[in-house]
Amino acid sequence: MKALFELLATICFFLSAIFFSACKNSYDSMISDFNEKYFLPEPPRLPDYSINGADFVASEMLEPDYIFPIGYYVNVEAPEGADSYSWKCINADGTETEISTKRLLNYQIPGVFKVGETNSLLLTVTTKNGSGKVIEYKDKAIVILRDTSLDSSISSNKMCLLSISIDNDSSARTINPLSLTDKPELLTHFVLKGVSPSTGAELNDGAGIDLSSYLSETSHSTAYEIPYGVWNLTLEAGDGTHVWLRGKKFADLRTPEDKINFVLKTNNYDGNGSVSLSGTYIDNGHVANVCEAEFYSLNNNALKYPVTVTVSDVEAPVYAFEINGLTDVMPDRYSFIMKFYDSDDEENRKLVGYWEDIVVVAPGRKTEKTDIECKSIISQLPQKPGKLTAYSVDNTVVDRGEEGKFFTARFKWEDSSINEESFILTLYKCQDKNKTENAELYREYTIENTFDDASFVAGSLGAGSTQCDIQLPCETAFIAKIQAVNFVGRSEACDYEKDAGNNSDGTKGFGGSTIWYNP
Repeated sequence: MKALFELLATICFFLSAIFFSACKNSYDSMISDFNEKYFLPEPPRLPDYSINGADFVASEMLEPDYIFPIGYYVNVEAPEGADSYSWKCINADGTETEISTKRLLNYQIPGVFKVGETNSLLLTVTTKNGSGKVIEYKDKAIVILRDTSLDSSISSNKMCLLSISIDNDSSARTINPLSLTDKPELLTHFVLKGVSPSTGAELNDGAGIDLSSYLSETSHSTAYEIPYGVWNLTLEAGDGTHVWLRGKKFADLRTPEDKINFVLKTNNYDGNGSVSLSGTYIDNGHVANVCEAEFYSLNNNALKYPVTVTVSDVEAPVYAFEINGLTDVMPDRYSFIMKFYDSDDEENRKLVGYWEDIVVVAPGRKTEKTDIECKSIISQLPQKPGKLTAYSVDNTVVDRGEEGKFFTARFKWEDSSINEESFILTLYKCQDKNKTENAELYREYTIENTFDDASFVAGSLGAGSTQCDIQLPCETAFIAKIQAVNFVGRSEACDYEKDAGNNSDGTKGFGGSTIWYNP
């Protein structure tokens, strides 16, 4: 009997082993099916995806838009190298909800995202520079929720007329690389490509729509019919052999939206750029005898490229300067500074002129500007800044215990000069929130002391800047003034003026004669 039981046990063991080995593939398949149904695959890891990378651009941390299927977990990756991360959902009514503080966002949809509305995803990355100053990088993306049970977003029988245009605007204070209007012969071919995120359908089976005959040197917009539905669109611009620029946009043609404005950017093109700059300045009395120029990195203020400046007499007091031959420049944003001296004696010379601007260098492209006007910058005070206003920033109140509660105030002003080295923002404390008389000095912010002042949150007081954020005590009234400063001295002061408006960036004007906030 014992032998019989041993035989039966052995048979059961082998049958069990065969059963479980046969089920292993079924089990793996079940897990795989579950993962595919409820989890979106993690996006491919980008090499050296770090805020310290040479190619890091804050406005490109996120895609312009995301399609999030309801019921799925989504994975969105932020760049490495930061001290902290914050992911927020912003609903159509402006409500902000923090959903994660990890670098990789793993979140089940919909959660706090609202179905039937256009939501936004806000990523805030915080780090410190070499001086210990806290720096914030932010990027925002549109989020559309997709109900997978209602996927019928494309119908080849229904067409929508879409207005397509190219955005050529750029900051007036920034010297940018050659754009479409500057060098049209580089861009002769335009192709519109599109993929439907819900069905996978592609415009013209992936070949895209050739818009070269519609978009040209003189025409930066056109209208074209594409199928009804939801599209991730890409406009490629090049010379027929190479694609030099790309712009991406999300289009939901099931809504009344029928206009798409593409911002074309350098994408996937390697190589250094070059710089060629020239212009004029006014020097009454020919005080300046030497001009030196340098390019500094905006990321860490490190000197990158000292350059030679050629100066010639056009018709005194107007003098021309030229900077050329800078042909191997790493793509980056640079602070370009020209300094004028009264002699070439480096030990005894005197600074008599200063001019600064931002220069953007893109891969493989020349940044060229031939009509820079420095005007009267020799031994001249900078012009008085204009329109100093202040706003409260939403959801920034912090409790410092015995010090009390603090909020973030955003100061904005207009830069009216071109020869300032920096700005000085001065705050005065008032006894009464409705009265500005007898105000006492509270604090003076300069570009030097902001690096060591924890109350200075973001922005800059450097040349060309127009905004900064400062933490101030709640329920305390302030007035402010701002001045531009250079080697000659300070400009006249621009006083604070009230603004009761609400802005799209979540800030609100105080509306009173003083800066005062009650949480």
